[in-house]
Amino acid sequence: MSEWRPIAVNQKMFQNVAETSLQKAAAALENIYINDAGGHTRFPGLKPFLQIPGETGTMFVVDYKSDLIAVSSTGRTYRIDDRSNAESVTDVQLSGGLRPVFTKTEDELVYAAGGPILRFAGKKTELLSNDAPIATHVAYADGYLVANERSSGRFQYSDAGLWRTWDPLNILTAESNPDVVTAIVATPFRELMVAGPSSVEQFERLPDGTTPFYRRWAVGEGLGLPYTMVPADNGLWFVNSDYEFVRSSGQIGRPLSGDIQQKLDNITNWSEAWAAEMPVDGQKFMLLQLPHAINVYGTPGITMIFDYKNNRWSLLYGWDPRRGVPACWPGRSVCSVWNRSFVGGENGKIFELDRNTFTNDGQVQRALYRSGHYDMWGPIRCDGLRVRVARGDPLNGNVAPKFQMRINKDNRAWTRWMEKSLGARGDKFMFIDYPALGSCSSFQIEYIVTDPCRWELANVKGLITELGT
Repeated sequence: MSEWRPIAVNQKMFQNVAETSLQKAAAALENIYINDAGGHTRFPGLKPFLQIPGETGTMFVVDYKSDLIAVSSTGRTYRIDDRSNAESVTDVQLSGGLRPVFTKTEDELVYAAGGPILRFAGKKTELLSNDAPIATHVAYADGYLVANERSSGRFQYSDAGLWRTWDPLNILTAESNPDVVTAIVATPFRELMVAGPSSVEQFERLPDGTTPFYRRWAVGEGLGLPYTMVPADNGLWFVNSDYEFVRSSGQIGRPLSGDIQQKLDNITNWSEAWAAEMPVDGQKFMLLQLPHAINVYGTPGITMIFDYKNNRWSLLYGWDPRRGVPACWPGRSVCSVWNRSFVGGENGKIFELDRNTFTNDGQVQRALYRSGHYDMWGPIRCDGLRVRVARGDPLNGNVAPKFQMRINKDNRAWTRWMEKSLGARGDKFMFIDYPALGSCSSFQIEYIVTDPCRWELANVKGLITELGT
């Protein structure tokens, strides 16, 4: 007897085994995430917000006193308002050649990139202090500015409330292992996390004494990639020295990259890797990007997002129009201001993350899903597939966008792509039917959406008859 049975599409992506071994997991989720209802939602696109004239650098964005601040890899600093008007506020250029790290005091934005530390207090950029160290990282905690000494195991701190005054005796050392300090962050709980390749140590504020901070404990992890350390969700997130993405709470680090660890282990170029927290439409993600790692399409750039509430990974891609294949997602930094999300890109570009934009900087944003091999019922006959999706979105206008699906039965070969309409504006019928697939013992589904349109998939069902053994 035939009956409609749900075909699970809410299973997380798993890339630690050969695809033919997958059953209860997705093989690929690209520019798609699994929403809280268990369906698929297309990731917001990147709407052009601003391209600064004459600017050729990579843009690193941060919010400061209701403005968007963008610091270029060329060393220039810009203040930008919510109407995309940019003003250069550069007097002293940022130097050092590394990724900028920002912190805020009560009066100023402070940042470093492997050279002298700069400050911006609303007018022009200035050198913070001739006595401050050459640093890659800066942090602010309990009235003190803290910065590492580049390529050493020491870090320095300013006088309390006097952030331009740095006494040469105000020095502390990472102690749990002989270690170079490669990153410092301050958590929302007034903890100072000091990290290097062999250790991550927590320093806390002393109420009195000769030094303002003391080392309380060390995490049993080393920091592998300095720009991946992010405090979020009551924990500390980073890529450790074993190239696992971990969340540390207290002294315990828990790896969260098990579903994709084989993918991470095969990466050979981790240069300029970074991570950031990124909220999207009510869901919270950690973004991890390796801009120079080679992806499965043979182009540079691997960008992953981790839904940390539901422990699920997805992949983000841009598009290479010359080769016609996915390429690196164009973002290189993220921040939120004016209740909007902004993304710094290359060549002086800044984007806005926009749920009503379905391209990345005008290029194709290909949404792709590929399931594992469904074989939960044994030999079957599938007399049809029914897909429930959102159709007839007002943004579609009078031209109906398309999506394509194909099937792989018993891993013999993929069928041709079957194209279906997502409906012009006002076409609200939400079911799409596919013809009978015939008999098989397992089948795999893959779909793509390349048209600029909203994509919301609720579920997939098959009209299944069990054939027995």
